[in-house]
Amino acid sequence: MRIAMSKSTNTINFYLVDDVKLDNGKRKTITIEKLGNSQFVAKKNGTDDFIDFLKDYAKENTIELNEGNLDISFSLFNYKLIDKDSFNSFKGGSFFLLDIYYKLKVDEICEDISKRHKFSFDLNECLAFMVFDRVINPSSKLTTFESTSSYLLRPKYDIQHLYRALSVLALESKTLIALIQFNV
Repeated sequence: MRIAMSKSTNTINFYLVDDVKLDNGKRKTITIEKLGNSQFVAKKNGTDDFIDFLKDYAKENTIELNEGNLDISFSLFNYKLIDKDSFNSFKGGSFFLLDIYYKLKVDEICEDISKRHKFSFDLNECLAFMVFDRVINPSSKLTTFESTSSYLLRPKYDIQHLYRALSVLALESKTLIALIQFNV
């Protein structure tokens, strides 16, 4: 491992990086840890002469990694740590469908319907995930709701909101269809 720096107009940022060899034989540099800018590192070390401190830090981490004592973790979200040996799989097909969904302006139609019917959940979110899951993996309403936890973007509604959204959409189906056809 080594220390890499990135200079900007106001400061220098320091990173702990490592070179890895890929399966195709090429080398790639990956960032292991962002150490901070020069002011932060100086404050953390307690002195302005922190280059030796950073070099020692890189050597210590290299030794620990070689001995197998260092766990390197990567986070998918800034607030969640992923377990080292866990398998994470997400449905990504919704991103393709999301573009079509918003080009048809279904979100605006849902907003208009929500203004006419006063409820606390997000009708647009319920409809979007129902549509996405029915296209990607057609299943029942309950299975559709349960499978939304496997999407990268997770919804914030409950099962009762899904059923309520379906009853509202049944009342507004003619309006919804007409407006979608108008947007095509």
